[in-house]
Amino acid sequence: MSDTPITPASTATTPAFVAGTATSLLALTTPFARPPSCGEIFSTSSIVSSYWWDDYSLTTVQVLASDAADPRFASCQPPGWGAVVSASRFSFSPAVCPTGWTAYSVKALAAQSTTAYCCDRDYHLEWPVSDLSISGIASPACFVNLGTTLLPSSSSSVLFPNGIQVHNAWHIAWAASETSTLSPTPPQLACGRTLATWVPGEIVPPSNVSSAGVCQDDSSNSGVAIGRSLYLFLVVGLPLIFVAIFASCCVLCFCRRRRGVRGVRGRPHKLPGN
Repeated sequence: MSDTPITPASTATTPAFVAGTATSLLALTTPFARPPSCGEIFSTSSIVSSYWWDDYSLTTVQVLASDAADPRFASCQPPGWGAVVSASRFSFSPAVCPTGWTAYSVKALAAQSTTAYCCDRDYHLEWPVSDLSISGIASPACFVNLGTTLLPSSSSSVLFPNGIQVHNAWHIAWAASETSTLSPTPPQLACGRTLATWVPGEIVPPSNVSSAGVCQDDSSNSGVAIGRSLYLFLVVGLPLIFVAIFASCCVLCFCRRRRGVRGVRGRPHKLPGN
């Protein structure tokens, strides 16, 4: 992990909804830096798995995983980290990446908000192999190879990690209105655009930005984004449908009433005494 002297960061809490439960996320408006000793809090384990390029023979992967259960771990996190529910402790909003870290998968999939993942220096956001499951580590995660073995395959050689070091990625988010409060200022992406990596403070060339998918509209109250077509249907379509149904009912009632009046007028009247 980063060997950077500890410095204070601006922290606060901001309300959020995680899996339908109200929680609080820490806000980090300036980069948080941890002391050098925090780079040594790892647990050692191994995973046995199999892969197609090795004819599915069992392979042992040595793992050094960041250990959040270590008593020293909480003191290496931003103030207030331990008060956040465990499922949200690696999510921050509004926030920037810690000192020396890199932002990955910067995406503006909603009209007014952007998200990204942060990994420490020399780490990358991904899994080296798809079926690894490491206790205490959520996907996607940040990893770095500790060693590699070149394995033969039918078409080419494959670089296989026989040892990895991994830590949980920090998931950060910010609204468009919060950009000016963050330092360094994050890139402003148009909705539906993404940036693979960004080193905080660096200028983003337009050629590095690509399409991320369909832009969504932010819900103003619940924090849940809905698609633009669904939004237009709810706001415009449904009222028009109700008006059409109401008008049809009025016309139908009017027609039935007219037919009833005509029937009474056309019926022969019975004279008294007949």
